[in-house]
Amino acid sequence: MLFNENVTKQKNHNNQSILKNIPYYINSHKYIFMILMSVLALSFRLNYINNAGGDYDGFLSIWCKYLRDNGGFKAITTVDTDYNVLYLYFLAFFTYLPIRDLYLIKFLSFTFDFIMAFAGSLLISHFKKDSSYKNLYSLTVFSGILLMPTVILNSSRWVQCDSIYTAFLFLTLYFMLKKKYNTSFILYGVAITFKLQAIFLLPAIGIIYLKNRDFSFKQFLWVPLVNFVLYIPAVIIGKPITSIFDAYLCQTKKYAYKTTLGYPNIYYFAEIDRVDLIKPGIILTMILLFALMIFVLYTKGKLNDKGIIELSVTVLFLVTFFLPEMHDRYGYVAEVLSLVYFFIIEKDWLILLIINLNAFANYASFLDGIPEEILPIISIYQLVVVLYFTLNFIRHRLRQDYLTE
Repeated sequence: MLFNENVTKQKNHNNQSILKNIPYYINSHKYIFMILMSVLALSFRLNYINNAGGDYDGFLSIWCKYLRDNGGFKAITTVDTDYNVLYLYFLAFFTYLPIRDLYLIKFLSFTFDFIMAFAGSLLISHFKKDSSYKNLYSLTVFSGILLMPTVILNSSRWVQCDSIYTAFLFLTLYFMLKKKYNTSFILYGVAITFKLQAIFLLPAIGIIYLKNRDFSFKQFLWVPLVNFVLYIPAVIIGKPITSIFDAYLCQTKKYAYKTTLGYPNIYYFAEIDRVDLIKPGIILTMILLFALMIFVLYTKGKLNDKGIIELSVTVLFLVTFFLPEMHDRYGYVAEVLSLVYFFIIEKDWLILLIINLNAFANYASFLDGIPEEILPIISIYQLVVVLYFTLNFIRHRLRQDYLTE
């Protein structure tokens, strides 16, 4: 009897030792586990490889066919699309390959899913550089981003490219934290050239500039310069340079018939066809951002690295919640960056769960036809998220506990 008890205790001790050593083992073999998680993440995406979806059938496939039928790159000058030329370069290049457009478009987005996840791992590594488990944090964020349901669905089922500009935004923040500001703004210029929605981060960058004064206003000029340089190939083949602005204006005016286009925000608390609320909504958003800027400027201490990330997430959620005409996917950057943020602070995981449940329910509403009546309910939970970040940021600034240096 005593022998059996000793054997049981020894087994329990061995099991506990194994469990304790798992984080150490993973930490010591980061790249092996990154490969394993990458294979798993890719397998989830390949499960939907033949799923075209409405956006592909209604837009992307039509653009690709037009480009193919009218000379590939030459057709960029006349194709009827509201996408900027940088993405069109890829679509035009695909027309020369003997592979189905759907697969090529998806693999482009898949590639940037991985780049985005890697950029996220760089961000967390910056904050955990002194931790003995830095590799474990890096792997966890890398894997967490790749396996986020909405990240998988965005590129595989929805056939969207949000991970492309998000990857560049993450790299923008990373190099800003590293104080390599020229590189940061060049990458930000690439992000905006891909998608106008990258501009949602601009208020945060502006506040960081005004508060910290660590970089010159002249460095902002990298953004339009990069936009112009990336547009040169299109100009060479005959696309008018004025269409740089036309693409942006088209994106802002095309959907001005609803206050929100599937994104759960404040406008679901009223009738979404109340277009008379669009201008007041824009003004309200500007007032809130201005108030946030004044608050930061009049509280003591520069924004430190954690403060920069928390401000960025707060601004992204504020903008998408209060700005009208937000599409279903416009919370993508905030949702993915919030995962990095919660691994930085290592608490309040319930909010991260709410963010992901909200996003998944929103995607399900579009992709699987779940009744849109669910969106006002999601909007209530989204308000909780916005209040959480805003009030926490204010509290941390007032307490000067970790957002200043």
